[in-house]
Amino acid sequence: MVAPAAALPELPSLYRLCVRAPDLGREQGLRGLYDVTHFAARLALPEQPLLGPLLSDRLLGVLDPTNDFHRQLALTATTFLDNGRRLDQTAAALFTHPNTVRYRLCRLRRITSTSLTDGDSGPLDGLHWWWALTSRLSTQGRAGAEHGPCSSKVPFDWSDIVREVLTRPCTPFDTLATSRHTAETAVPYDA
Repeated sequence: MVAPAAALPELPSLYRLCVRAPDLGREQGLRGLYDVTHFAARLALPEQPLLGPLLSDRLLGVLDPTNDFHRQLALTATTFLDNGRRLDQTAAALFTHPNTVRYRLCRLRRITSTSLTDGDSGPLDGLHWWWALTSRLSTQGRAGAEHGPCSSKVPFDWSDIVREVLTRPCTPFDTLATSRHTAETAVPYDA
């Protein structure tokens, strides 16, 4: 971890940041030398624990925390923001097609009546979305086993959510290819 030069009175605070930052880097799967400022948002936002859920309620309040599809929408939106709002990079990170990412973002916009991309008022808008989404996913991760396989773990770990999405059994599309499509075999894609 590298930190900029600081005056002697600032060193204790800077040291505490430098001690916390490597854990954040490991959580993100980063290796190598990073400036402590690379982790600025992830270090600062936990200092205001009440604001994350408030933002989440304002932007994502209509999403049902028990609904797997809604959690998938939140995960897609977070990955979209983490990848600089690039569809191709988001799709690659989620091992899906860019049109699937586009569809999920559109569904999120329809459900929440707000958009990650339209009317962006600058970087703070993106930060608010990212904070709300990570707060929502983190809260879902701690809510209890009734909300899915990765929610039983207390520490929030992105790899568990990604692993859950990637290892989930195939949906009815596989069974529909081998059987007749009837109203009984059709399963709605979104809830």
